[in-house]
Amino acid sequence: MLRDLRSYLVPKKLNNDDQFNEYSDVTMTSDLVWIDHVREIDGIHRVSPTDYALAGFVFTRNGYSSIDGKEITADYFLRSIADTEEGSLNYIQDEGVGTVGVGDDSTTILPVMQLDAKSVIDARSSGANQFDIYDVKNLKNEVSHIITFGEFPHTKVSGDLYTQLENCHEAGVDTLLKDTNRAYLGYIDRTDGEVVHAYNFEYTYGGNKYVRVISHEECDSNDDKYSDGSYVENNEILWFDVRPIKWQILNWDNLPKELNPNGSGEASTILVRPAEAIIGHIPYYAGNDKDANCYLWQNSTIRGYLNGINVNNIKENGNPGYPAPNGGDFSVTQGFLAEALKVPVLSRDKSIEEDKSKKRSKGYGVQVLDHPMTVREQLQFYITNGKSFMLHGPSGVGKTRRIEEADPDFTSITLRNGILPEEVIGKTIYPNNDKTKAGTWVPPAWYVSLLDKCNAEPSKNHVLFIDEITNVKPVEQSLVFHLVLNNMIGPNVGPLPDNVVVVAAGNSKEESESAYTMTEPLFRRFDGHVYLRPDVHQFLEWGSEPHPKDSTRPKVHPLVANFVATYGDKVFYSPYDSEEPPKYAIDPRGWEQISDIIYDNHGIIAKELIENKVGADIASSFIAFASTPQITVEDVIDGTYSDEDIPSSFDAKYAMALSLRGVKEEHISDIRNFIHNELGSEVLSMFDTVWVGEDNERAILIDSLDIEEKVDNEDGTPTKHKYVMTVDEFWDAKEKLEIHTDKVWKANMLREVFDIMGKKWGTGEPYSSGASFFRYGEKTAYTNDGCYGCVDNGAGEYKTFDFYDVDYSKYLSPERLKQLEEERKAEELEDKIDDKSSADDSVSDGEYKITIDEFWGEDEDYSGIHCDAEWKYTILTKVFDRMGKTWRSGHSYKDKEYYAYHVNGIDSVMTNMRTCTGTYEKGVKVYDFYDVDLEKYTNASEDFLINTNRKNEKAMAEEDDEMELPF
Repeated sequence: MLRDLRSYLVPKKLNNDDQFNEYSDVTMTSDLVWIDHVREIDGIHRVSPTDYALAGFVFTRNGYSSIDGKEITADYFLRSIADTEEGSLNYIQDEGVGTVGVGDDSTTILPVMQLDAKSVIDARSSGANQFDIYDVKNLKNEVSHIITFGEFPHTKVSGDLYTQLENCHEAGVDTLLKDTNRAYLGYIDRTDGEVVHAYNFEYTYGGNKYVRVISHEECDSNDDKYSDGSYVENNEILWFDVRPIKWQILNWDNLPKELNPNGSGEASTILVRPAEAIIGHIPYYAGNDKDANCYLWQNSTIRGYLNGINVNNIKENGNPGYPAPNGGDFSVTQGFLAEALKVPVLSRDKSIEEDKSKKRSKGYGVQVLDHPMTVREQLQFYITNGKSFMLHGPSGVGKTRRIEEADPDFTSITLRNGILPEEVIGKTIYPNNDKTKAGTWVPPAWYVSLLDKCNAEPSKNHVLFIDEITNVKPVEQSLVFHLVLNNMIGPNVGPLPDNVVVVAAGNSKEESESAYTMTEPLFRRFDGHVYLRPDVHQFLEWGSEPHPKDSTRPKVHPLVANFVATYGDKVFYSPYDSEEPPKYAIDPRGWEQISDIIYDNHGIIAKELIENKVGADIASSFIAFASTPQITVEDVIDGTYSDEDIPSSFDAKYAMALSLRGVKEEHISDIRNFIHNELGSEVLSMFDTVWVGEDNERAILIDSLDIEEKVDNEDGTPTKHKYVMTVDEFWDAKEKLEIHTDKVWKANMLREVFDIMGKKWGTGEPYSSGASFFRYGEKTAYTNDGCYGCVDNGAGEYKTFDFYDVDYSKYLSPERLKQLEEERKAEELEDKIDDKSSADDSVSDGEYKITIDEFWGEDEDYSGIHCDAEWKYTILTKVFDRMGKTWRSGHSYKDKEYYAYHVNGIDSVMTNMRTCTGTYEKGVKVYDFYDVDLEKYTNASEDFLINTNRKNEKAMAEEDDEMELPF
């Protein structure tokens, strides 16, 4: 059995950089993964980026040979501080060691780690399929020694395979494309004041692993190519294979001879670093505002990601006295260790660590499950792994239903007293009725049907269900002995296929008068015995799932579920008493039948039909309960409920929560807030578990949502943002509709949603193929017939909706949802500020002298915009990028961020000739930053910053004019 790869790693103690004598008391850190310090490198280690790294966007250079001989190489961070005043670190470029800002996100990282040499030697000698070691030569015939372990997304998939993967993903064909519930970080972005982590999910297809990726929006700013020769473009849907990571061995000459025959044997660890840049676009420190301590390794985003820790809140393994609170929390996602080595990073138990000196514990290499398995999980385990089992339980508890849900296409043998043997084991036909000759065995019908299913789906395990096995006499039980004991119908006939799982069901003698004792060999043959008991909570959870015949309704009618939850065991199940047999059968199956009666009778409840099943007393209570109004998903969303509608008992609250289980993703936040505030946090926790199920995307969504405490308006109704329609309803509408996007980020987000939905322009191209904003600017509108235009040009042909009137939550990641909500709130705040500003007669848009579009289109030789503060320069470069402008070099303005400010300080002038200058040269027409209207290309938070600072600076100037000077 292979050991976890993480167990091979040896931690290293690292000094935080103190070369400027500012951090002399910073505690050393101990990390499993790190990046090099400038004092630790020996020569320049050049690496080429993988296709996956290129999709995340890394800055590349040409003309230098990497380990694998490629001419394109990537820059990478070091952890040593270069200049605290400039906010820069050392980094490796092709020319040598350079300096780069901590916030730079086009520089990649090369993780360094050390493996225990003896453990690796033992693994290799045992034949483990890990730690292959080989040599590679670059174009200069320089030899590097490579060891492979772990895995990560690597090479772009193209051609037919790409088409197959994308088609399966769009169609949701689970049998071909399976979600592994794993995700890899693609990049970390800072968008409009928010740090966004973009993750890419892994799937298996044809026995191999792949990840689906949307390339970074900056990828089209260079001429890089993937390994298949295609150009790297932004916002492109791609697939990448997952393959072993190649690591360069850095201390080859010092390794033991078992690894290097010529090694000195001085090293007890193998020091390794990736031979390729495997990931891109992760800044050293992701916070939007540089912190005084963000240069320290202990606070860096890179350290948090590589080791799977929370660097926002350092309590140990670092110095809490030197925080930088916006580095990032990777303790949940577990970062690079979990992604690359496929190992969960477990939290440490201090008491166990402290006791190591007293007692040494030898583990068995297993992990104890920290929560009980549900009945469904137990059954799924047995069936998936081909292990036979038996279900025990009273009649009506749902044994057959459990099997039907686990394998809807199961084959059944229902035993009964007096059953004909040929129905179970087949029969033998003799020619001419001469029994002295060899006969021909004729298999039973169930066997022929089972063979057909197994041959048609050889990769799937099929259930052979033997029902009522204890309710027949021993002579009838003997008919299935060989099926259970030997997986054959008889000693020499009817072998079961390898992908058949034998499952039996029956009652004990205590549960049924007609039950017989099962023989001991038959009982012991099963791999497991699962005992079912009537359980209200299990029934409620099961009943809240979509009905197999009609997914728009639950399996059990909400009225039935709420009634059972309210009265519990009193109405849920009545045991059978042979001495005084009950007049009516009350059990889970009976309530399921009542539910079907209500559905079949189109929601009309007839007392007689209920009474015929559960008796007059329970039927009367049920009818009275049905007269009480219940809360629906629509009631919660619209706020049309009162305190009197909220039940008092826990079971009734739980049933009410489960009745809301059918809520869609776009309204889950409203439902969770309602459950938390009205039904309680414990009920919410149980609801979350049921609603998420095995859906990984739903789990991520739940993790991203915050609970809003109940705040009522004066009229008692809850306050919440109202949507007019969903984006699905927008596209499904028969009338012509359009969505107004008055900001470029709104247009980009809308196109992102349309691409995810699979919508196309009228030309058939994906929405990512064109921005389609700058032609109409703030009047841009997107229509539901694949076009765009100006809201003023529709002449009433299209019905216009504001961007915020439409609910997009079904198609946006948690990070994008959070960004959207913050943008919406910022615009609401901005509107209030604008209203107040107008009333106060403060600065207005009328003071602008020129728009930014006019600035770029001026007839003069060139004009400039004066930026006397770093934040002004930052906003201006973002605006230029959004307009599609570039530096003369062709790079985006973001590539040269802060350059002019640091060179020229308060004299910086950004010109429309793609340069910056520190003097007001003759012939240059210079505008003040506030003279230029940028609103067409800025977001709400940027507008708020500009307006606030403009008013503050104006007030300060007026205050200076009024001051009495001392001379």
